[in-house]
Amino acid sequence: MKGLLLAAVLTLVPMAAYGEPQAAALGFGLSKCSEFLDDTLGKDKSDTTDFLAYGSWAQGFMTGMNGSLEVNGGKNNEKNLGAFKIVEQMTRYAHYCEQHPDQVFELAVFDFYKSLPRYHGTR
Repeated sequence: MKGLLLAAVLTLVPMAAYGEPQAAALGFGLSKCSEFLDDTLGKDKSDTTDFLAYGSWAQGFMTGMNGSLEVNGGKNNEKNLGAFKIVEQMTRYAHYCEQHPDQVFELAVFDFYKSLPRYHGTR
């Protein structure tokens, strides 16, 4: 019986992986700016869960952008992710989102990323 169950699971695992829809991006970055504003500014300030989730997603996105530049030979174009404190970054995202509530949060982060100064250090 255990062997039959194992065989069924092993058969279904690849099907689940290939049966999933494809996506070029996932996570908080696909949330509308209006959702970001509701989730981070429209809540009790003692609940920082969404604030941290959006902030972490943004940090990962920008780190990935820098990593992509480095891998593709654009090391001198990496951005200084430490130029602004996280709270300042979140304020910039909120400002963008207030002006573009129907855009996705990823565009707010990308707009901020483009404004960052170059990174001149070493990893």
